[in-house]
Amino acid sequence: AVLPTAQRYGMGVLTYSPLNGGWLSGRADQMASHRASGRPTLYDLAIPANQAKAEALRKLTALANEAGLPLPHLALAFVLSHPAITSVIIGPRTQEQLE
Repeated sequence: AVLPTAQRYGMGVLTYSPLNGGWLSGRADQMASHRASGRPTLYDLAIPANQAKAEALRKLTALANEAGLPLPHLALAFVLSHPAITSVIIGPRTQEQLE
């Protein structure tokens, strides 16, 4: 609801973390990421919100595969192409993540 409303009223939208804290990074095992080690509940599937994220991840992965794109590219393409989004902070912590 936020993006259509912002677009309707000509408001700019600055998005942050379009890979959702690593959920859309394309990693096969998010728990292996260094970020998860400091935040044990980040990918805990006992949490209902994370279960919903895991289901969305499954569907988005299938969509990315169907489109022939890596999942991170699909996620970034959405925010970069959406007409309501005026800027994106991608938040890489390393040169490798930026590349």
